[in-house]
Amino acid sequence: MIGPLVVLLCMKDYANVAYSYQQALRSVGVNTVAFSSMKAGLKYPQTAEHFRYNQGSLSAANPNQRNVFEACKKAKVIIWMHSQYVDLGLPRNEINKKKLIVFHGGTSYRLKYNSLNRVFNPMVEKSLIQTLDLWGLGAKNQVWMLPAVDTDILKPTFQPMRRRRIIAHYPHVPIFKGSDIVIRALNTIESSPDLVNKFECKYSDTPVSWSENIERMRGCDIYIESLSRATTWNQHDWSVTALEAAALGKIVVTNMLEPERYKREYGFCALHVANTENQLVNVLRKLLMIESDAEIQRLKSVSREWVVKTHGYRAIGLKLKKILGV
Repeated sequence: MIGPLVVLLCMKDYANVAYSYQQALRSVGVNTVAFSSMKAGLKYPQTAEHFRYNQGSLSAANPNQRNVFEACKKAKVIIWMHSQYVDLGLPRNEINKKKLIVFHGGTSYRLKYNSLNRVFNPMVEKSLIQTLDLWGLGAKNQVWMLPAVDTDILKPTFQPMRRRRIIAHYPHVPIFKGSDIVIRALNTIESSPDLVNKFECKYSDTPVSWSENIERMRGCDIYIESLSRATTWNQHDWSVTALEAAALGKIVVTNMLEPERYKREYGFCALHVANTENQLVNVLRKLLMIESDAEIQRLKSVSREWVVKTHGYRAIGLKLKKILGV
């Protein structure tokens, strides 16, 4: 059996990113497999292959680890996802023949970057960084690598226009999404006399499965994904949910730390950027003052087209393939 060219390895696959990278690389012909030792909490319909791992080294003698051990042994590239180290259980001479990479993309690295750099920097060739708030924290040979989404499964929903626009915000963890600030901004525009009867707000922080969240996002016109808090531990960029909402054909409002850099490295971006409470109020006001249904539908189509072109599996697969040199 021909082994995989690339293995993505983690203990927990947050936002299903390892799985989506697997699918992105496969879409451009790269033999790839993703493994996770814990099942994702959002009940994704498809996920990385599961294996059991608590501590110690991977071993072919362990029937719960045999597949992942053999895949790592045959792989040319191994990516430790989400700043999570898993001991490969391979001899040093075999490990030295492989290209080792780490992906830093969330709270764990944000809070513990010094200790995680000490773990990974001596081993890896490159560090993939998901969000720019994690850039420049000492990771070795950084590359800005954003997520991919399945634009075949996430079909757009261009519903007939309603008298009132629907604005929605469904945070999985409200404190990470700046939801208290979002709610204040929504209260501000709700009290504006010139916006009376122009919109309706839908908010819930009740945890639901990934599929349920996708379905409730389908019911809105404008989706507010995130507003970063002005604190060092929680200054962050937009996340996968922004891409999912855009893929569904929604107008997406979220924070973005460096829009000009995104344009240089990825091209046009359809996200409507709001980095402060005042900016969020102004962006929402501008969108709600659009009288033309055709213009709203155009903005929704632009969101969808942007995700397909820039963050669909093939687009991210080609970019990741180039970065990995495979």
